[in-house]
Amino acid sequence: VVLVATGVVAASAVWARKREDLRCTPSPSTRECFLLAGLAPKQVRLSRLWSVLGRSTGINGPSTAFAAGAASSTSGHGGRPVLWPGSEGPDWWDARNSASPVVLPPNEFSREWRMWYYGRAGTTWARGAEAFLPTGRIGMAVSDDGVRWRRARGPLEGGAAFDPSLDEGAFDAVHVGVGDVVQLPNGTLWMYYFGGGTEEVMEGRPGLRMQVGMAASEDGGLSWQRLSDGEPVLRPGAAGEFDALFVAWPRVLPPWATEGVPGIPDGRWYMSYHTASFAGGMSWAAGAAFSDDGVHWTKAPGPVLGSSEGDMWDCRGVGVRCVRPAGGGREGLVMLYEAVDSAGDHAIGVADSLDGVSWVRRDLGSNAPGGPLLAKAVTESDWDSRVVGTPYAVPPQSPGQAWRLYYVGET
Repeated sequence: VVLVATGVVAASAVWARKREDLRCTPSPSTRECFLLAGLAPKQVRLSRLWSVLGRSTGINGPSTAFAAGAASSTSGHGGRPVLWPGSEGPDWWDARNSASPVVLPPNEFSREWRMWYYGRAGTTWARGAEAFLPTGRIGMAVSDDGVRWRRARGPLEGGAAFDPSLDEGAFDAVHVGVGDVVQLPNGTLWMYYFGGGTEEVMEGRPGLRMQVGMAASEDGGLSWQRLSDGEPVLRPGAAGEFDALFVAWPRVLPPWATEGVPGIPDGRWYMSYHTASFAGGMSWAAGAAFSDDGVHWTKAPGPVLGSSEGDMWDCRGVGVRCVRPAGGGREGLVMLYEAVDSAGDHAIGVADSLDGVSWVRRDLGSNAPGGPLLAKAVTESDWDSRVVGTPYAVPPQSPGQAWRLYYVGET
């Protein structure tokens, strides 16, 4: 059973961090610990909360301290499902699987929180291809507070908002997944997604050669039209390059988000993505690309963050990431990244950069640079006892608010 949920904590909580078992002790004066929205293939139980980013225990300020731990929700939702596949019936588009939330907070164009995520209803992708990832189709959910979510029915079969291409020869004819969504100043939404087609770079594995595409929405994110004539805007590298297998899970910062980053020229868009390699055992690495218009991209040379040395928690490399301006008086960018250790366990850590290309794992005062900030639960019955990953952070929207981290958990 795979369970997907998200978590955040108010900054008034007091946190203690330990490598093996991370605990949260809420302040007795406020008890402000909240678990945010859940999306799960079966069910989301809000019995475990991991806090990673907050006002006093977040990524801002000179006395920064990171903590992650276990806590019960005090908002009245502990132990109960929030949103789970199948609740709309077996014909809903994500009746079997839901994952990798991308979240936009309310703004001048929407009073609601909006979430896009990928999933599917069965065990196969389009054209009968065997699914080996939780991707497939893309849908939407909305919320009044970022905590209680309800699905928004899209125009496609089962309520989905975006599907693989109907063109059998398209790069995204087999499966798609959402990477990021950017709202333009005129209100138009641009979705950066990734998809795989029928090409088999490994025998029996159509869909593995993933590439990055773009789509636009004029109705708030319920329906989408492909851009660039349905062609990829970022393609895998040539044979022998680090990203020759695929490029996927794009995260994008527009110029109005990068204008304060000293190493990125004004007016430039920034994309973070990752790839994988089977040479010497499977490993992952992150790449970067830049653009003047958000459509035409030029890659930075080589991987920008890869495997750590030795037998560390991220020794097999960097997968899905979220990049944000550091804020709070800090220069540059902060990256929350999913990584894998030698045992195949996933965890989430943090790195810093002044230009989006040269990344340094954050010194957290431990023997393992970068983290982990968030590791799988130590109790098998917890919803995130097998895997945590696909981090997506939402910065504070007003003074006094905390960061929010949305992530995937599996049990």
